Amino acid sequence: MKRLLINALIFFSISFVLLWLLDGYYTRYYNTRLNVCQKPDWIFSHTNQSYDLAFMGNSRVYNMLDAPQLEKKLSKTVINIGITGSNLSEQFLVLDQFYKKGNKAAYLVLQLDMISFDYTKLPFKLHLPTYMNLFHDTQVQEVYKDNVPLHKFLIWKYIPFARYMEFSNRYVLYKTVKGGFECQQDLGYDSLRGGRYENMPYRDNNHTCRYWTVNSTDWKYFKNILALAKANNTRLIFYSAPFYSATRRFQLNTKAIYELIQQQADSLKIPYITFDVPTYTMANDTLNFYDNNHFNEKGSRIFAADLADSLKKSIHE
Repeated sequence: MKRLLINALIFFSISFVLLWLLDGYYTRYYNTRLNVCQKPDWIFSHTNQSYDLAFMGNSRVYNMLDAPQLEKKLSKTVINIGITGSNLSEQFLVLDQFYKKGNKAAYLVLQLDMISFDYTKLPFKLHLPTYMNLFHDTQVQEVYKDNVPLHKFLIWKYIPFARYMEFSNRYVLYKTVKGGFECQQDLGYDSLRGGRYENMPYRDNNHTCRYWTVNSTDWKYFKNILALAKANNTRLIFYSAPFYSATRRFQLNTKAIYELIQQQADSLKIPYITFDVPTYTMANDTLNFYDNNHFNEKGSRIFAADLADSLKKSIHE
């Protein structure tokens, strides 16, 4: 029995060391070989850069921000750090890494709406496989802890390589050990502008009535984003992009959410620009949308011009 225990101990010790070595190799590999055709790695590939305006949000930034036109109209440098399908905790993680890469932004322009504060109503969960190579960062661990079951978080934290094994379809052993990296580009993704336009015909995709509230996790990371921007001497601007106007009747309690955003903006003296109002008439035309939540390319260009005009009033030299 004693011999069996000793053999078991030797086996687990050797396995632990091998897993620890593999964990270290994978982490170094994916920290240094970034897939710049994928949005998070594209953001992290920027180091020691200074921007006038960094735009952050979910797909309503990623798909709807015409960065080149904004740069032209504002005579400012712009970067789109929006992540499609992201909640506020993931946006905080990305912003934190953006700063840790030595980047600076004079203004963080944060897109906020009723979806932002209640990710549970939509499948806006943290993209779990994406940031495994950053898992040893304490802020990254906090975000994962708030987004996954505790037992899973503890396994990933204390058992080396376990998180890579769980997502082996992304972190393929053969390709990683072999070396080299194949850039796999999202369809339609433009690495120069940090996003993509959608030009499919309009589709009426959402007639589900939703009563929007404020989720405690989203609220926590909203506050964390504000504190992080302040700590990095970045001024804030809030804005709300419009939805297709005919869908407003299906979105319940939105008035309270927008009033909450306005209250936060007023109390912190942050400019807040909202376009999700009946008077913004371009949101009445389906020719500007590819679904009820997103502009197509035509709509994005119109919106960029209007957004630039509004931003001019909030940006100080």
